Formats: sequence, structure tokens, C-alpha cells
Amino acid sequence: MLGAGNLLPWNAFITSVDFFGNLYPTRHVEKVFFVAYMSSSIVVLIFVLSRGGWSKKLIYRLRMNWGFSMFVLSSMVPPTIDWLGRPKEAYAVTVASVVLCGLADGLIGGSLIGSAGKLPKEYIQAVFAGTASSGVLVSILRITTKASLPQTPQGLRISAHLYFIVTEIILMCCTVCCDFLYKLPIMEQHFKLLPVDDSLTCRPTFWGVARKIPWPIFGILSIYIVTLSVFPGFLAESLASKLLKDWYPFLLITV
Repeated sequence: MLGAGNLLPWNAFITSVDFFGNLYPTRHVEKVFFVAYMSSSIVVLIFVLSRGGWSKKLIYRLRMNWGFSMFVLSSMVPPTIDWLGRPKEAYAVTVASVVLCGLADGLIGGSLIGSAGKLPKEYIQAVFAGTASSGVLVSILRITTKASLPQTPQGLRISAHLYFIVTEIILMCCTVCCDFLYKLPIMEQHFKLLPVDDSLTCRPTFWGVARKIPWPIFGILSIYIVTLSVFPGFLAESLASKLLKDWYPFLLITV
């Protein structure tokens, strides 16, 4: 559940390209969203990595609570702005909400994966399986909300609003999960088995680990470079279809 919630807001933003394209037809929404999200997320991840001593259970829980709360807040911005009648500052506020979403992703990604990495391998496998499934979940949700309403500007607005509301409900459930996670008996048992001294002096360094697994790191880096070069900006903005019209961008993203 937490793994899926980690990428859910970002997937929510990029699969709503038809909605944002209707709101801001003269803007390069997809490309701006990508730069705003990734830049802020990387800054937080680097900070979290540099402060690796933040390893106490309470800190993990606190950071994930902050992160999911920021996710909920950023997901509320698009429908709220539309309800307010799209004021002049609407585009800037929307981009700011994407930046907030990226900051939250950095907090949760560094905390959730770091926390799962202390446990047996099945836990981190579950986190990444959830993260991967969020894209499929969001795409199905977007297609369902769009197909269930008339293909008119008003129908587009209502479907997008429903879409973001459902996303917020899922994120609220993730916030509740954060509070219950460390109260589970199995989690308590695992943390009792961890070494008491978890300071930086007794842990391998980032580069020490990287030197032992250079080829898997190179593979992941290559995959990310290729993927992010075409997704979502190129798929959502540079391609068009006379037959599928505004369905085309997020059908491509879904595939």
C-alpha cells in the first residue's frame, strides 16, 4: 500500500494531461511538471542520503507522515483551483503543487525504501511491487473516470475532479498505514533484531556499496535515462492522433 502511494500523486499529475492541457493550452505542462517534480525530489533525496544517521524508527515514521500529508495537499490543488474559477496565479500555484509533490516523494522514497531495506528482502520487494503497480492503478482509474462521463469540457472537469479525490482518499489511507506500520507485531520483532548501534560509523558508505555492484547501478541508470527522455513529456505533448484525440496521450502512458 505504501509503495503504491509513493508514486501515486506523480502518476496522477502526468495522466491528467488532457485536463491540464484544457486549463493551460499555451503552456508546456508535461515538460514543466517533469522538471519541477524531478528537481525537487532529487534535492531531498540527496539531503536524506547525506544525513544517513537519521535512522531511528520515529524519524522514519515522522518523515513518511510529513510526506503523505504533503502528497494530500498537493493533490488537492488542481481541483480546488478549478473550483475557484482559475485565478491569474493558477498556473504558478499548480506548478508549485508539483514541486511540493516532488519534495514529498523525496521524503517518502528515502524513508520507505530505507526502512524496508533494514528488513528481510521480501519487504523491499513488496515496496517496489507496490510502486510499480501504482502506474497501472492510476491509468485504470483515469480511464474509468473519463469514460464514465460525457466527452465534453464539463465532463472532462468532473472526471478529473473525481480522479484527484479518489487519489486523495488512497493517500489518506497510506497516511493511516504509516501510523500502524510500526505497531505491527512482525515489525516490532524485526526491529528488536536490528543492531542497537546503527550510527554511520558501523554502516557501509554509499560509494563503498556502489563499488561492489557497478553493473546493476549502470543498468538502472541507463533505464532511467531512456525512460525519462520520452516519458511523460514526449508521449504526452509531441504525439497526436486525429482518431483518439485527447484519449491518445494517457492511453500511450497506460501502455
